[in-house]
Amino acid sequence: MKDPKSILLLLHEIGHLYYNGRRGKNKNKKLDLVGLLEQHNDKEDKDIRKRLVELISEEERTAWSEGLMIARRLKKEKGFNLLEGFESLSDLQDIMHSALMVYRLGVGDTMIIGDEGVWRHIWVKIKEKVGLKEENYGKEQWEFLKNLFDKDKLKRN
Repeated sequence: MKDPKSILLLLHEIGHLYYNGRRGKNKNKKLDLVGLLEQHNDKEDKDIRKRLVELISEEERTAWSEGLMIARRLKKEKGFNLLEGFESLSDLQDIMHSALMVYRLGVGDTMIIGDEGVWRHIWVKIKEKVGLKEENYGKEQWEFLKNLFDKDKLKRN
């Protein structure tokens, strides 16, 4: 692996392992929070979906933090800089922020489908395709998600 983005993404995935190992959870299998979120797609499951999204957000942000701590430790203890391929800190942060935004958009869609109803979701998508917008569609869900996947919530240790 020579591409700095690939190295950073691998560090993120290793960060998941460290985080889950330290919590003593999921030793035998990974808990699929996104899969659970997709299963709870009824209007009545609103509180369950919100809690699952909070857990997904926490796990993703913490995995990035863990990955960066691993890289920092390797540099300090072994003198090996895994992140030297990045031109700047901003380049590195852009990748992490983009990944967090992808999760935010994905879980946002899942929340809206459940809260607003699948048929309403389809109707709104059709209206968007023909250029008609519905202003308040999913507003409550996006307000809830606004800062949940925020880059500033990365744990600092």
